[in-house]
Amino acid sequence: MTVIKMMKVTVLVHEDDAEELLEAIQEAGVLHVAPIGEEIPFQEHGGSGDAVDRYEHMDRLVHALASVAPASTRLQVDEQPLPEVIARLDELVLRRERLEKALNELDDHINELKHWGDIDPLDIRFLRESGISVTFATVTREQWNLLDKKEYAFAISRETDETLWVVFFDATPPMTPIELPNTRLPVLQDERDSVMVQIGRTNRDMGRYAHFSPLLENRMAGLRDRVALLEALDITHVDTPLVALRGYVPRRESLEVQIALAEYNAVFLMEEPSGNDQVPVMLKNNWFFSGFEAVLKTFSGLSYREKDMTWMVGLLFIVFGSLCLLDAGYGLLLMVTGIILRLRGERAFSRVFTITGLFTIPLGGLSGQAFGLIQGKDFLINSQPLFPLATDPLASFNFSLIVGAVAMAFSYMIAIWQRGWRTHSLGSLCLVLAAGGFAMAGPGWPAILSLLGSEPTTQVLASYAAISTQVGFVLLVLALLSWILFPEPVFGSSRLPNVIWTLYAGSTGLIQDVLSHMRLFGIALSGSILALVVNQIGAQFPLVITVLFAIVGHIFVFVLALLSLYIHANRLIFLEVGSKCIDGGHLYYQPLQRGVS
Repeated sequence: MTVIKMMKVTVLVHEDDAEELLEAIQEAGVLHVAPIGEEIPFQEHGGSGDAVDRYEHMDRLVHALASVAPASTRLQVDEQPLPEVIARLDELVLRRERLEKALNELDDHINELKHWGDIDPLDIRFLRESGISVTFATVTREQWNLLDKKEYAFAISRETDETLWVVFFDATPPMTPIELPNTRLPVLQDERDSVMVQIGRTNRDMGRYAHFSPLLENRMAGLRDRVALLEALDITHVDTPLVALRGYVPRRESLEVQIALAEYNAVFLMEEPSGNDQVPVMLKNNWFFSGFEAVLKTFSGLSYREKDMTWMVGLLFIVFGSLCLLDAGYGLLLMVTGIILRLRGERAFSRVFTITGLFTIPLGGLSGQAFGLIQGKDFLINSQPLFPLATDPLASFNFSLIVGAVAMAFSYMIAIWQRGWRTHSLGSLCLVLAAGGFAMAGPGWPAILSLLGSEPTTQVLASYAAISTQVGFVLLVLALLSWILFPEPVFGSSRLPNVIWTLYAGSTGLIQDVLSHMRLFGIALSGSILALVVNQIGAQFPLVITVLFAIVGHIFVFVLALLSLYIHANRLIFLEVGSKCIDGGHLYYQPLQRGVS
């Protein structure tokens, strides 16, 4: 039960050889082909130049987006097409580069002036126009000690153990003079602050486009492959157009593709798919679960980078489907339907219905119902069914709620296995378990102990209830802490709205999901009532008519029950359960083969 690993294959061939190469690939029958017939433009001297330039351009934009914080969802730009986004990002990146260059120049000027203090250039110019020379110089401590200070008029602006910053008046010192910027230090600092504000605004504007980074990386991946192919060909001049073919092949079949390509004048690149590649999915399941792949593909599907959930879909379909029928006779009809589908060539759904029917027969028998006939009432008068689900509506109702709670706990465990425990699923799982603890503290323990044939004292029940209540409160606190630490990222990086939403949606959503499993009770009850009506009406006719009426009537009820089973079982699987742990996707492995379009 796994998703088969794929290799990405990119082939470059002259247009004249493309058709023959495709026939060879069809003959091999293992390559899932993405776009075919993409012509690659080449420059007269080397075709990779333009691709390299575009790759570096995309790389520059991606690195720029990675350097800024993404904007919240409500501030993101979503309506612009990608070319306009690229043009806007070019403008923002260029603006930021200019501002950063200006910032570096200001920092240099500030570093030059910070040792001299707030010197007004107008004052210096006034002194020089009055005939007084002013010279700025940095002097080492050794030079300063050797200097005859009586010969100079000077002022020390700042000094350290190693260096002095000295202003000389009406004298030329034996040191290299320094020309200071013609701007006051506070003015430069204000300008620097202004530039920093503009850089911040530019970064915020860029952050509104941060969610386009995966699309740009997608383009980079395509350009990177193209450059690699061109360099492999070592093309300096191409007289005929080239055709690029992109596809995916199961890793275990990669040798088949290499053999098919080896006989032709083509260059190919075989590599692991990158994170942004749309990789087709090929599943491998055993005989028991392989038929349920058809159910999975019909609804949510599966993406390449998630775990294979076919086994989960299969188990839930069998359980939910059996509870929707809850009749041994209709389980037999479901199994027969599966056999008929097998004879008609529908192998996938034949397994689904056959396995579900085989499971329904004993469940319906344990519940005491077959074709609407009730054990203890219509047959085996002196015995009662082990589970009164078909005869006691309240028991069936309560059982559907238990199934719902167990199914939701199962879905959150699968979600943690799928995506890790640092998600809101951890809090949801703790909440389900907390609800189970509180339920055990109420009617849970008496019902379980009674079913086991035990008659505990009131003191023992009170002790069990106290322990279950304490466990429930501990799990409830853990659920709240988990939702606060790992909220569902509905509002992007805004933590407080995410926490509030998770606390609300997590609790109310769990109640809604559990109650949704009441449909199992409703479908089973409606089917039982219709079957009972068929039996009661048919019993009023002569035997021959009764048999014919029963056959037609039960087939009609079974068809309705089968329709409800398929719709509502899959609704529970893919909406209530699957939405928590299946990402979904409908790109499946379909190799190019002869006779297959």
